[in-house]
Amino acid sequence: MGADMVTIDTIPAESIGEPVSAARKRFSVLGALAGLQFRWAKRRSRLALLELNEHQLRDIGITHEEARHEAAKASILPRML
Repeated sequence: MGADMVTIDTIPAESIGEPVSAARKRFSVLGALAGLQFRWAKRRSRLALLELNEHQLRDIGITHEEARHEAAKASILPRML
């Protein structure tokens, strides 16, 4: 009794020279834009910490030093660069 073997494609089409579908390109562009939007919002939040006074910082449980440390991370570029 012979068993039929089933294979699963694990190599992305673009790595073997096949064109990437337009839908897949749109999906990756939308993903990239969503990632940039998230980083931009995080950047704004970190920089906003610098505008808070001592009382406001105490309300959220951080010091001026911690606020400065977070604001220093306010880059939208990945840390790999």
